[in-house]
Amino acid sequence: MSTILVTGATGYIGSRLTLFLASQGHTVRAFVRNPDWIRRYSSRFPSIQICVGDVSKPETLEPYLDGIDCAVYLVHSIGATGDFMAEEHRCAVGFASQMNQAKVPKIVYLGGLANEDDGKLSDHLQSRLNVGYALRKYHPMVMEIRASIILGSGSISFELIRSLVDRLPVMLVPKWVTQPTQPLFIDDLIHYLALVIENQTLRASSILEVGGPEPVTYMGLMLEYAKQKGLRRWMLPVPLLTPWLSSLWLGLVTPIFARIGRKLIEGLRNPSVVRTRPQLAFESPPISYQDAIRRILQGAESTSGAWWYQARSSVGELPPPPTRPRVFQMGASRQISASPDQIMAVLRQMGGRRGYFFANWIWVLRGWMDLLMGGVGHTRTKGRDDAPVLIGDVIDWWRVVQMIPDQRLTLQAEMKLSGIATLDFEVHPSSQNRSTVTLTAGYATARFWGSVYWIILFPVHYILFRGFLRGVERRVIYDGNDIPRESSPPSV
Repeated sequence: MSTILVTGATGYIGSRLTLFLASQGHTVRAFVRNPDWIRRYSSRFPSIQICVGDVSKPETLEPYLDGIDCAVYLVHSIGATGDFMAEEHRCAVGFASQMNQAKVPKIVYLGGLANEDDGKLSDHLQSRLNVGYALRKYHPMVMEIRASIILGSGSISFELIRSLVDRLPVMLVPKWVTQPTQPLFIDDLIHYLALVIENQTLRASSILEVGGPEPVTYMGLMLEYAKQKGLRRWMLPVPLLTPWLSSLWLGLVTPIFARIGRKLIEGLRNPSVVRTRPQLAFESPPISYQDAIRRILQGAESTSGAWWYQARSSVGELPPPPTRPRVFQMGASRQISASPDQIMAVLRQMGGRRGYFFANWIWVLRGWMDLLMGGVGHTRTKGRDDAPVLIGDVIDWWRVVQMIPDQRLTLQAEMKLSGIATLDFEVHPSSQNRSTVTLTAGYATARFWGSVYWIILFPVHYILFRGFLRGVERRVIYDGNDIPRESSPPSV
């Protein structure tokens, strides 16, 4: 068996590939920025080795390259701002150079299915192609797999379809929904990636275009999903919807926030179909998009892992800690007649469809404001209420950065701010059958307007946080012993 380095191992595809390769007996070195975010997936397989580093700093790869048979490059910056194309190119050059210097025999890269002859590509798709060019320039053996839409529970493309069709009986659709695409089922993609990784017959760099058996438009995918769900849906083409307006609309009714939505829409303006048969054929023919949707709805996928929004790349880079910041804090506490585990069980329900226990419209309004500014908004969800919250989980615009079971939960905001905002909950037993829950909101900023932001919103936060704790108490008292359960991440 081989030793394989997988970058992007906490992402939607990377987490599934890591688990699949380990289940096949390979040793997998999962290269991640935060080791806590991969442990949820790696604990079942001792052959998964967690390697901490950052592809933007190629020197951090060096300690993990001895004995590597293949390196898998699954890094992208779809959620990033600024000149992400230059950053993706720089990371690819550094990665390929390190692999070449360490004499790693092969790089496998998953890119986007596009053809430059079809006219101007979106920046996102063009960057996917540029990364492939850079990898091949600086390493002699690169297998570039180009794929179109990936269908699977938790994939950004499928969750967009699910949210739109489930929520909207009538849709005004822009012209991008009529472009042909060739979707591929997630299990077929994972098996093909593994096939390329294990293959020893291809002796030169190759571009392998892969897709399902037949092309279909995005509108066709939505109509097929509606048919299988037994829903009647009407779609009215509107040619005047710009990518920016479409992305805002998606952000309001789906879990896809505006910045990512715009990149997705721009990428769909070009056909994304297989034009050349790959040199390496599938071991088993990929299934049709109709069967893929059927399997997803039946929960019959054979691979599992993170959902798209759990990947840090979905939100881009957070601002670095400010130098010489001004730190603001606000606290609130309340004694509740319950044990710490009962209180934490309620706290992990916050966000998503259940809201924030008090004045939820204020939280929703703040999420919409962030969405309009290009942030993540309020429509993401952690998706799991029947298991402990884990570090790296997503709760709307929050990311879990610390979790001590039945004691502490710390969240960091990923919205557009002039500083770093945190929300910290601590629960301690105070007497028999009573506990004290303390909420501490923190905000660190070095900017004048960041300070103004905190001062203006101080009265709102004062009322909001105290009301939040009262809401937690009500939830504990009335239904803390009968918390609704969900077996899998919901679409929101």
